[in-house]
Amino acid sequence: MDGKTLKAGAVGLLRDIRNPVRLARIVMEHTDHAFIVGEGAEKLAKLFNLERRNPVTELRLKYYEQQKQALLEGKFELPGAFRLGNGWRRSLGQRGNVAAATPTGGFSPKLPGRIGDSPLIGCGTYANNRRCMFSHGCRRNSHKALSGENRLQLHGGGKNSSGNC
Repeated sequence: MDGKTLKAGAVGLLRDIRNPVRLARIVMEHTDHAFIVGEGAEKLAKLFNLERRNPVTELRLKYYEQQKQALLEGKFELPGAFRLGNGWRRSLGQRGNVAAATPTGGFSPKLPGRIGDSPLIGCGTYANNRRCMFSHGCRRNSHKALSGENRLQLHGGGKNSSGNC
């Protein structure tokens, strides 16, 4: 999200895009849309020649099998949001403009077609030129009722705490 213009781009349900934030920026800068998912997002990535990668690695397969076994044994617990590759990004440009991005691999297992709160503009990611905020993970529920701007006010006006910057 561009804090100066409040323009935003988001993507979801991607299969093998190496850098989803780059694709979200393409949505923001080169389309009239704010959120593109699935087949449409994949086609846009192909049109802009974005790099692909195989998301299935030995480590991910091992982790998946461990989670599956825990689920079958009734021992599965939702993981903490910050241990699973969720990582917000903020940037302050030379002209003082704030930008925010919230890439996430989410958590597994999840239902096919699930889109979490991270890519939702205004509640998962929000930026203006004074501050920005990010919300991701399974324990953050304030996004259900509040916009990003309201959450910033509620959480101390954008001080560096709990996902605010």
